[in-house]
Amino acid sequence: MNRRNFLQAAIVAGVASQARLAWPQSGPDKLIFAEASKPGPRAMIEAADGLAGAPYAVEWSEFNATPLMLTALAGGAVDVCGGGSTALVFLAANTPTLGLKAIFAQQIGGPGAQNGRILVPKDSPLHHVRDLKGKRIAVTRGTQLHYQVVEWLRRAGVRYDQVTLASLQPSEALAVLQRSEVDAWAVYEPYASVAELENGARALEGTPMLGDYGLVFASEQALEDPAKVARIRDFLHRLAVSERWLQAHQERWIETAAKLTGLPEAVARRSAPRTLATPVAITDQVVASVQAQADVFREVGVINTPVNLADAFDRRFADALS
Repeated sequence: MNRRNFLQAAIVAGVASQARLAWPQSGPDKLIFAEASKPGPRAMIEAADGLAGAPYAVEWSEFNATPLMLTALAGGAVDVCGGGSTALVFLAANTPTLGLKAIFAQQIGGPGAQNGRILVPKDSPLHHVRDLKGKRIAVTRGTQLHYQVVEWLRRAGVRYDQVTLASLQPSEALAVLQRSEVDAWAVYEPYASVAELENGARALEGTPMLGDYGLVFASEQALEDPAKVARIRDFLHRLAVSERWLQAHQERWIETAAKLTGLPEAVARRSAPRTLATPVAITDQVVASVQAQADVFREVGVINTPVNLADAFDRRFADALS
């Protein structure tokens, strides 16, 4: 069975099992999906031809920063978006009314294919996270990797106030690392593979997988519209089917990632499998994982107010994974 037929069969089976789907008979059928990083859900669903036969149009919207994207989502300018779970923590810490819900989770990377890590120059005397005491680390603040750095340090016996964080975007951090203006760089793919393969950087020991999740969010306005809820459920099902198909057909994902990023084939071949996502329903485990981030950030003083995320999730879309 070819890709299109496989996906269509899986999607039709899933839609048939969802009794609550009821497509509107009038008005434009459209879903607006936003993302702030590439490659992301759009690339995954398009690489797998996952929207084939969809009874609605998807309008894609791109943002250059996750906070701006979540603001647009909360205001109803877009319906759905993908983003890191830490973004939800910081939004909740700074906004009394969220205007959105997390509706779907994604586990990025996996055993032997970890996405985020801490890199040092090849001739650095540092070898383990515990060696970072008193050092300067480049990281993008307010991201999942920021949380991971805090947790990796804690597990290695290094207090947060025993390091200095330099808040840098990945596009500028490599040059800063090469000039020795920072001692280490916490980074995700594909930047990590670029630094390792083209610049000789190496990863520190002591950075285990932490079970962090990427999230898909929907605006509260969209979640109050039965027609949009139906489209969202179908879209999430198609995304889940596409992600599973790409797990089994990684060459297709490597080709797509290389085209999107313009990376050399060797870098794309190493980095792309580490960015594949496994769809996960919103469960107690997911909620607890995100809440743990809020608690840790509060403990070390990154955020100043207690954050309770119990009401920031909507679990009604679990059947979209079937």
